[in-house]
Amino acid sequence: MSPRCVVRGLTVRVGPHALLDDIDLRLEPGRALAVLGASGAGKSLLLRSVLGQVPDGLRASGEVEIDGQVFAADDVEGRARLWGRRIAWLPQEPGLALDPTMRIGSQIAEAPHYLQHLPWRAAREQSARLLARFGLGDVTRHFAHELSGGMAQRAAYAAALSADAPLLLVDEPTKGLDGVIRSAVVEQFRTALEAGLALLVVTHDVDLALELDCDVRILQGGRCVETGPARQVFARPAHEATRTLLESQTSRWPEHVPPTPGQPLLEALDISKSFDGRAVLQSVSLTVRAGERVALMGPSGAGKTTLGNILLGLLAPDAGQIKRRSGLSPVAFQKLHQEPASAFAPGRRLGAALDDVLRLRGRNRQVLDHLLDELELERDLLQRLPHQVSGGQLQRIALVRVLLVEPALLVADEPSSRLDPLMQRTAMELLFRISGERGMALVLVTHDEHIARSAGATVLNLEPRG
Repeated sequence: MSPRCVVRGLTVRVGPHALLDDIDLRLEPGRALAVLGASGAGKSLLLRSVLGQVPDGLRASGEVEIDGQVFAADDVEGRARLWGRRIAWLPQEPGLALDPTMRIGSQIAEAPHYLQHLPWRAAREQSARLLARFGLGDVTRHFAHELSGGMAQRAAYAAALSADAPLLLVDEPTKGLDGVIRSAVVEQFRTALEAGLALLVVTHDVDLALELDCDVRILQGGRCVETGPARQVFARPAHEATRTLLESQTSRWPEHVPPTPGQPLLEALDISKSFDGRAVLQSVSLTVRAGERVALMGPSGAGKTTLGNILLGLLAPDAGQIKRRSGLSPVAFQKLHQEPASAFAPGRRLGAALDDVLRLRGRNRQVLDHLLDELELERDLLQRLPHQVSGGQLQRIALVRVLLVEPALLVADEPSSRLDPLMQRTAMELLFRISGERGMALVLVTHDEHIARSAGATVLNLEPRG
């Protein structure tokens, strides 16, 4: 059987520096290939290069063959004609895949209508069935901003599958999903593979590669350092990068003892919130004290992000009251966003965003340099635009920026979901240490019980309200 996609000698450079170096891949119908590695290793850039979306300022060489058609790596127009028809893409950030101006059902119906020439009514019916497979049967008339992060992720996956393209590229498809929804997504992958789909998946989820029983490529510094069947590679890892990846799983993290809580910073009393008549939160009460760590947990759509936004004053509750301690700085309450791309101006270099904080907060540049070193961020990244760095790098830069502000309370929404396990542990241990040193309250929105345990957090479990 002919391969769906063959990548030969793919190299991507910025100036003299190779971000990807001589990568070869082969994707067969009915098989998945998983790419793993540290943040910044080139995983997401690899996907975009196969798709034909190399960011501006980077130079690509090598070739990509799709269903027998051979394209130069820098030939964007050639592969663009295949988008939706022969190749589909699910990006790391759901917000990049969903049109904010269209209802979910209508935008997923576009592919079967325009590419398969189904009448609108039939296309919308097909869209509704596809959404129902992901547990989203009631969101066809919603807009993207009305969905939780996990719901938006599933809707984006439905959109990626809607045209039945035989080659699918997916970037971190299980990040931030609760166990039940994650299992449903994995099952959809299996069903699509049985139907002949070829799947290239970038992930930090070791278990996903095992569950798909696929081959893996381990990237380090833009080069492939280990390859083979997932079960074989993870049972007997030959390269240090692979061993480090396995040893850094959240289940192996130590438990950190939080500092003794101080005075209350915030009290939430009987908070309720609904969207379009659907109750998301109902009579939720919470007190957060200086230095305390609180984990907001629960399945996708339970209102975790909504509650965090209400605590910060970004959303108003429909009922209930928020009491914040008086006398604090106007920037004392901060948020680390689940989707870091939404927190940066797309046309402004990252270094300028950090310089703004240094100037406004009167901070010493040595503090910035220290945080960059702790999170293993190279200085040249600050000369790039947000879309020119990986999701993991952007999330670490977002963490640096928020820590420069020195908040009294930080709401961290899935703060490590875009990071590889090693950097995930490094970033979270930095958060835990700084919260202890500064008495900073930390409210974690997470699906990972191991992270909540390691933080020594008080857990508030939220349940969907229907």
